Amino acid sequence: MLVTSCGDVLSFGGSQYGQLGHGSDNLDISRRREEHTPEYAPRLLSVWREKDADSGEVTVLERRPHVVRVSCGNNHSCAIDADSRIFSWGFGGYGRLGHNSTTDEWTPRLMRCWYRLTGRADGGVTRAHCGAQFTFVETAVNAGCVYMFGQVKLTGNANMYPKYCDELNGLRVEHLACGMRGWSACCDHGQVYSVQVGPGGGLLALGEEVKSSTTPKAVTTLDGLHCFMTGYGYQHLCFLVRDAPALANIPEMRLPEHEGEEQDAKPSAKPPAKRGRGRPKKS
Repeated sequence: MLVTSCGDVLSFGGSQYGQLGHGSDNLDISRRREEHTPEYAPRLLSVWREKDADSGEVTVLERRPHVVRVSCGNNHSCAIDADSRIFSWGFGGYGRLGHNSTTDEWTPRLMRCWYRLTGRADGGVTRAHCGAQFTFVETAVNAGCVYMFGQVKLTGNANMYPKYCDELNGLRVEHLACGMRGWSACCDHGQVYSVQVGPGGGLLALGEEVKSSTTPKAVTTLDGLHCFMTGYGYQHLCFLVRDAPALANIPEMRLPEHEGEEQDAKPSAKPPAKRGRGRPKKS
């Protein structure tokens, strides 16, 4: 997903669930089997819609919004425009699109459920963070508060529309990032809290003993450091910290020193002897 300086959005890649926003999943059955043809080059998102809550009528916006931020999950996407409006589209399972339904959306659809939170039915959103089957959102009102829709845990009820994240109650979130089955938040005073549902290969950043947690855990391995930004990958997590004396306690990654290619080169092993008819005779 790309955003241009003019506020247009371009997308490319897999389109099976409509997460590209082009109105189609590119299904091809010409070869007697179902195949979803990817978009191999960036393509402009030209259709942006809104749906009337009372009549259910869907209309296309007269002009494309000026998008300033985008976020991509596994099979869904979100975009925020210059008017602090949020659009979501793609796979609607578990309510991850926030439209109070599980219906897939093939083109960007405006969310109109924010009045009780921001005073505006269609706006007041500053950031969106997409996970695998959930979405976190920050609003202009009550800065530092986070709302979630979808499902993070493998069990329990899903949020079909934005609900306040009780797990972060009392904390002012400065930066947040979402992964496949977890999230990490940098809060005031540089504190970091993480959630990882199921073993995540160290994504909690709490050492080898603690592998998963469905409730936020303070990342004590970063004590003494002020973390102001975090980022999630498929199977890795990173933090940006301000320089501090405690940084000396963090082990550094050291690359092996190579004096020369000749010394590093190892003699090639002899090929294994062939068996059967191709086995060489003894001299």
